[in-house]
Amino acid sequence: MNLRVYLIIIILSNAITEVGYAQTIQYSYDEAGNRDTRTIQVGGQKSMIIDGSNSTFIEELLKVEETFKAILGDIEITIYPNPNQGQMIVQIDNMPKDVKSSIIVYDLAGKAIYRKEYLTVYTDVDITDSPNGTYVLKIMVGKETSEWKVIKK
Repeated sequence: MNLRVYLIIIILSNAITEVGYAQTIQYSYDEAGNRDTRTIQVGGQKSMIIDGSNSTFIEELLKVEETFKAILGDIEITIYPNPNQGQMIVQIDNMPKDVKSSIIVYDLAGKAIYRKEYLTVYTDVDITDSPNGTYVLKIMVGKETSEWKVIKK
């Protein structure tokens, strides 16, 4: 292969990589024209940063920085804040009644450091006694399972 083919391959691979990490930012405004939310989507994963008056309760509770969402069938799971200081909320919308549900938080060595069963719409998770670092939060609702990387700082 000649140099021209190598250059074309390198340029195309860089373009594909940049598209995979493309970032989209959307804003919403209240009736007075003030920005109240900002949604950031990076490479297919969605995170929401709440900045406005609609987040008063959450900010007072945990000083929210970022919110992460996932949809499992009809179930919508939201975790906030992440990163956190050891306290976070797991919100599960459209959870079927009388279905087994649980949360387990693992350290990176695979040791379970937190466990809670019978989740409600808003479930508090408290790992303040654990050292700062990265953890895996596993949520099970019925047969659906979701794993999240959470950061305690």
